[in-house]
Amino acid sequence: MKLAHIALMLVLWALSGPASYAAGDWQAYDQEGEAKYKAHDYAESEVLLRKAVQAAQAENSQAGLDKSLSDLGWLYTDQKRFADAEPIYNQFLQVRLKAFGATSMKTETAYRLLGNDQHAEGKNPAALTNLLEALKIVEQQPATDATNDELMGVLKNIAVVYKAEGNTTEYQAYSQRAQTLAFQYLQGKHFGNR
Repeated sequence: MKLAHIALMLVLWALSGPASYAAGDWQAYDQEGEAKYKAHDYAESEVLLRKAVQAAQAENSQAGLDKSLSDLGWLYTDQKRFADAEPIYNQFLQVRLKAFGATSMKTETAYRLLGNDQHAEGKNPAALTNLLEALKIVEQQPATDATNDELMGVLKNIAVVYKAEGNTTEYQAYSQRAQTLAFQYLQGKHFGNR
């Protein structure tokens, strides 16, 4: 009888769904949320990543909040759930501003994610505001291959938004600037004048 009881308990435990973690264990929730995402179980991934965000907030973990918000934003973006992603990316931006400051490339990434999400939603004026903030940050960085790549990317993002808005003058200006950087790079002027 005891063996049957133990077997029943094991079956119930196995069927109970994802492992349950102690409150505040953002890493465990985040890791399992990522695993569910990779397994294409998006609904369960969302539940776990939201728990990771809550746990990171409870722990007051900036690193946990940064990672879990980023993962949750990407989950929504990959599913083209842009309206759901926008408040997550807004929160992600606030975390990055607090943790890294207004001139960090990590903050630039948050501005770009938010701006690109807003463009996907058709919120082009807001998208431009955030993408232009990203551009300001990149332009303040030393010219390296990595920052030039980032600069080309944000210039292209801005050009696309201007094109969507029907502003061909700005579209052409930002596109040309990105093309010039790409051309300089191909010519071996890796740290060329911006």
